[in-house]
Amino acid sequence: MYLRAMKNISFCVAIFLYSSFLISQNSIEQREFNLDSLRFFSSTKSNLQLIFNSSVVLISDSKYSIEPIAKIEKSFFYELNNSNFDVVKDSTGSQFFVRKQLGEVFTFQNNAFKQIDLSGFLNSNAGSSKLFYNNALYSLFGNGYFKENNLILRYDLKAREWSKVNPPLDSDIPKARTNAIVKKIDDQLYILGGNYQNNSNQTVYVRDLYLFNLLTNK
Repeated sequence: MYLRAMKNISFCVAIFLYSSFLISQNSIEQREFNLDSLRFFSSTKSNLQLIFNSSVVLISDSKYSIEPIAKIEKSFFYELNNSNFDVVKDSTGSQFFVRKQLGEVFTFQNNAFKQIDLSGFLNSNAGSSKLFYNNALYSLFGNGYFKENNLILRYDLKAREWSKVNPPLDSDIPKARTNAIVKKIDDQLYILGGNYQNNSNQTVYVRDLYLFNLLTNK
C-alpha cells in the first residue's frame, strides 16, 4: 500500500514538473494554471490535447505549443469538463463533447468551445455508451432518474436534436443496463454486459452479448 501511494505521488510530481517545463519553455504569454484546472485530456488526429480553463497544450512527437482559448460561456464554465462530458470522435478524429447524462453537445475548433445542440440538459442516460456513426452520435442504454433503461438515442448533426431509435417488432430487446462495453465493426455494434440495480438495490452484472445492426436498427 505504501509503495503504491509513493508511486502515485511520484506520478503527480512528474506531471506537475512536466507542465511547469512546458510553461517555462514556451514564449506564448499566458496566465499560470494549476492541474485542477484541466478540463479534458484528449487527442486530435495529430496531437495530444490538454484543455485547461484558458489554454490548450498541444503535444506532437517532441514538439509542443501552448495557445490561449476563447472564453467559455459563463453557464458552462464549471460544468464543461471530463467529469460531466464524454469525448466522442468521428472517423476523421474530430471531437464531440457530449453530456454524460445526454443533452448538450459541444465541439472544440479554432481553440474555442461551441455548443451545437438545441436540446438542453436531458439528465436521462448517465452511464450510457456513446459513439459516432454516419454523421450522427449514438447513445445506448444508461440511467435516468434512478432507473436503468435500454434506450438507443440518435443525435443528428443537421437536426441538432436527440431522437429515439425504434427497433423493428421482430428485434430482440436487451435488458436495461448501464456501463455496457460497445465495439463497432463496420455497420455492426457488439454490446457486451453492463449492470443494473435490482429491487434490493444490489448491483447485478449482465452476462450477455448483443449484436445491433446500425443499418436496420435491429
